Amino acid sequence: MWRTIYPTQEEPDGRFILIDESRFSPEELGRRNSFSALVFQIEQRHSPEELPALAKAVISWLENHPEFTALRQILAAMLLNAMSNLSEDRSRRSDIPVDLLEVPTMLQTRMEAWNFPSAKHPAGRTG
Repeated sequence: MWRTIYPTQEEPDGRFILIDESRFSPEELGRRNSFSALVFQIEQRHSPEELPALAKAVISWLENHPEFTALRQILAAMLLNAMSNLSEDRSRRSDIPVDLLEVPTMLQTRMEAWNFPSAKHPAGRTG
């Protein structure tokens, strides 16, 4: 799943590890309890419906791993940008700091505003 790459003369000195994140299935990533697995899950999302639940899983994971709380805003931006990447209008990327706890609601609201077919609409609204 990973391999070490040694630089050539044209590359800077250092050792790199290349990880083929696409080789991990969503199910396998869901079973792993690591920061890398969370990042891979965010990167692998293929439908907007998965993002609110994933945001809740990220929040839960961070509650159990307080040493990573400094990364809350980065993970929040990654989740919101993942939603933007699924939209036809990719100009709606998020560079504004956001509280991770607000992300699940924000994702649901964006799904409704962008008229994703699976977004639940409030009563009386037909989308």
